[in-house]
Amino acid sequence: MPSIAVVAQSDVSVSRLFTRTPMKDTPHRFFQFAVPTHAPHFDDPARRWTTFVGEFLAPIVRDRAVEGFMFLNHQPADYELRLAARDYGPLEVQLRRRAQAMGIQITASPTDGQTIGSDTYGESRFIAQNRMGDAEARARRTTLVFQAVHAACELYLDNLVPDGATYWQREANGHQQHNPRGNMFESIIHLNANLSGADFDVFVVPPPVVGTLVFTRGTVPASAVVPVHFQQPPAAAPAHNDGVMAICRL
Repeated sequence: MPSIAVVAQSDVSVSRLFTRTPMKDTPHRFFQFAVPTHAPHFDDPARRWTTFVGEFLAPIVRDRAVEGFMFLNHQPADYELRLAARDYGPLEVQLRRRAQAMGIQITASPTDGQTIGSDTYGESRFIAQNRMGDAEARARRTTLVFQAVHAACELYLDNLVPDGATYWQREANGHQQHNPRGNMFESIIHLNANLSGADFDVFVVPPPVVGTLVFTRGTVPASAVVPVHFQQPPAAAPAHNDGVMAICRL
């Protein structure tokens, strides 16, 4: 049965995240996993990612040796895990043992010598091209991006609940105005747009049916498309409208 106590220990890495301890020189360990599809944990596509995170990743990232972490879902291509840890040897032994026991294939492993400040998010997607030559600014930016995604992953873990004996699922959120798809991260997207002023160019592929994919301007891989659930326009504008349109309710 899933161990909810493992996920509940979020104070361990959250407390470290908000200290002033520099992380830019912390070793960066990067893994990719083939998307598992087998029973007993991964045979249900709707709960595959949540169970992968709750059952497989959570005990690893909760280890006290982990200073930071992030995970991403590039389904159907792969799942991704990044760890910040100085004493990473025992962690990687644990990870490989768990992967073997659960039938999960590791398709990419870390390169020695990489650090959070030099080998995560220092490319021009995340910092202006004219600042790329400033090593200190670049290291600071890539570390901040890593920490921001780490915080989102902490929140995602806190949002997971056991679903039966072998699966995990997100908790259901019933706030229809702000989270019409039942996912509290709809509100997190809203807040991020509020604080940053970020907006999106969205291209709709006709006909407008549930499951149609949209994407932002530019060349993006298949894993970057955003699923949209089309609905009829509301009879009247929402009472609370601050100029942010939820991309999940076009």
